[in-house]
Amino acid sequence: MFKWNSISDRMRAESESVKPKRDRMRLAIYYQSLIDSGEVSTRAELTRFLGVSKARVTPVLKRLRDH
Repeated sequence: MFKWNSISDRMRAESESVKPKRDRMRLAIYYQSLIDSGEVSTRAELTRFLGVSKARVTPVLKRLRDH
């Protein structure tokens, strides 16, 4: 026998675990626009501004160069 809500609980957990797909190119353009606009002057300053690591910023900006 199943608990009364077991199936709906499982379906809800599965739907909550799916993350929305992010547009990677849009993120790269946003990062570059912060540098181009003068909001930040270097990648190091960008990482501090965004609160992410340099290891995260580098591949994001590399997408623009490779595209």
